[in-house]
Amino acid sequence: MEKYIRISLYLILFFAYSCNKQNSIPHIDEKKVVDVYFGKEIEDPFRHLENLKDSSVISWLKLQKEYSDSFIDKISNHSKIIKKQQEFESKNGYKISSLKITSNGSYFYLKKLPNDKVAKLYFKKNKDEKEELIYDPNEYKKNEKEQYLINHISPNWSETKIAISLTKNDEEVSDMIILDLDTKKIHDTIISKTWAAASLGMSWLPDDSGFIFSRLPSEDGKAKETFQNTSYVLYDMKSDTITDIFSKVINPKLGIEKDDFPIIFLQNQNDKYIFGAIVGVSQYFDVYYKEVKDIKNVKAKWIPLFKKEDKVKRFTIVDDNLIYLSAKEASNFKIYKANITNNNISESEVLVNEKNNATIRDFAVTNSGLFYTVVKNGVESKLYHYESKSEIKLPISAASISLISNGHSYNDLWVSVSGWNSDYKRYSYNFDENTFLIENLLKDDSLQIDNDLIVEELEVLSHDGKLIPLSLVYKKGLKKNGQNRVLMRGYGAYGYVMRPKYSNQVKLWTDEGGIYVVAHVRGGGEKGDSWYKDGFKTTKPNTWRDLISCTEYLIKNNYTSNKHVAIWGNSAGGIMIGRAITERPDLFAAAIVRVGVLNALRSENMMGGGTNSKEYGTVKDSIEFKALLQMDAYHNIIKGESYPAMFLTAGMNDTRVAAWQPAKFAAKIQKANTSKNPILLSVDFESGHGFDASAEKKQKELADIISFALWQTGHPNYQIN
Repeated sequence: MEKYIRISLYLILFFAYSCNKQNSIPHIDEKKVVDVYFGKEIEDPFRHLENLKDSSVISWLKLQKEYSDSFIDKISNHSKIIKKQQEFESKNGYKISSLKITSNGSYFYLKKLPNDKVAKLYFKKNKDEKEELIYDPNEYKKNEKEQYLINHISPNWSETKIAISLTKNDEEVSDMIILDLDTKKIHDTIISKTWAAASLGMSWLPDDSGFIFSRLPSEDGKAKETFQNTSYVLYDMKSDTITDIFSKVINPKLGIEKDDFPIIFLQNQNDKYIFGAIVGVSQYFDVYYKEVKDIKNVKAKWIPLFKKEDKVKRFTIVDDNLIYLSAKEASNFKIYKANITNNNISESEVLVNEKNNATIRDFAVTNSGLFYTVVKNGVESKLYHYESKSEIKLPISAASISLISNGHSYNDLWVSVSGWNSDYKRYSYNFDENTFLIENLLKDDSLQIDNDLIVEELEVLSHDGKLIPLSLVYKKGLKKNGQNRVLMRGYGAYGYVMRPKYSNQVKLWTDEGGIYVVAHVRGGGEKGDSWYKDGFKTTKPNTWRDLISCTEYLIKNNYTSNKHVAIWGNSAGGIMIGRAITERPDLFAAAIVRVGVLNALRSENMMGGGTNSKEYGTVKDSIEFKALLQMDAYHNIIKGESYPAMFLTAGMNDTRVAAWQPAKFAAKIQKANTSKNPILLSVDFESGHGFDASAEKKQKELADIISFALWQTGHPNYQIN
């Protein structure tokens, strides 16, 4: 009898604990820390959450995930969103990524079939040949439980070998292997501490004796020091050695700081010059050059090519001429030509002048001349040929255009186009015949256009009179009755452009009758360099106030109401979302912040914080400190305020935005909030920023976001069971 009573009591207590754990917000004590900046005291009640090795912090984060899952997993039709994504993939047959087209016309690419967990590496001798599977990442360390995926590929010039970068658990620290393409054998040496994110500069030497790449000082992807004092190194295959050739240590006179990222790149095998750049999060950077023959000679002087003040966004070399795109004294950019041997970029010749109402976005050079794109508001693109002074008519109207060529010695030009309601398509362009040939490597090469979707491009008056581009996508027949559910996205940082793209999120939301919206707020690059600088450091409030103005416009013009608007931002877009909801909590039904910056005042304490301070500002400067405090959503939470529903995510392997950023925000706003709206923090303990997440994880995360937004904006088919 006593045993029975004890068991019953245990079950009652367990049931009570389970209910409490499921329905009550996980509690964590405040431990106030007071910082003083320029005489101003700032309280930080959840500073201790920054210690992600503390067991009590880890336990709280796990409880937060369980609390979040207890809601998300109960939303009806959540699994339907996952199934829909799988159906989209199955319909397409497979997904192609990381395509490399060599100067010989060979194709190397990653392909993921619907049933594959990760993409595999394939090869075609030319576009008409049968493809060949050359590497399956499931074979890499297959005795370990972690799932590895390929995050970068680089074939050598002779196409006898290919370097393959592999990572696990969405970490940016990678291993690199070398595959012999004839024998399919892996080189004995596995190179660790590589960084694929910097691999835009990864290059094979002209004689294929080795390659150069970015290397990290540590394998610990969670240590702040891992992404400081990085170096560019040379791997010599014959001697099996790695030598530092470009770094703060090797090049002390170049002024490389610990938070800078030095890289080297070679554009083509027969080029005379190599280039060294000191990069970071900035749009612009210092670039140097020297002759290729001196690549192994660390004593050979690096000659300045241009400085970040020259605002060069991209460039190429044609013989001894530098062709470059610059925003210096031209917010919408100009294309220039300069002789590289003059060492004086100020003597450049203007090839293409700045446009009044559009930006010059991209360019490429082939043996047929210079091709460039012009974009209005980031959403209306055109292609031009410089020498003939003419516009090249595309097969379809293009919202976004990207150009790729193999250099001025070749006639190949690939033109990729995309839109809000049309699939990404890549064309091979023949200038002499003025013809476009679809070259997507997909089974179905017909253009996929969703004719049921309406695309509406608007310009909305912001708080200070500036016109903000606003993209709306919705199904035909939509009525402006103030009841439409809106999912509004934005970013507004680093000059990044929210390019038109038909995606799962567009289709999933519009299929449920909603309006998918992108607000091209300041801080992005949609309207050129000045547009970027108008949402930068001290001007950052324009970013979230542009979003607020766009929301007010949609409500005023009967597209929707404040009960039906969900806003969504990722990473640096967290500043925009976090401040929009803390400044105007009455305006939104829900907010989604995916791995977002929400405690900007402490952003310098994250990995890469030093380089990010070039974008947000530094607390070491009195004016920038005030700007950081103003853009800090965490420090602008008001106790007793009624806040909208929120879904926040964090990745414990995130090297871009530390998991404690959304964690601190969640802890504080959960305590301050007086509404009954759920504030959820979903922490993934085996993922990072999302660049290298598996398809399965990406599908689950998107299902979480879409179903949460549908739930909170009142869709009857997406409610808690």
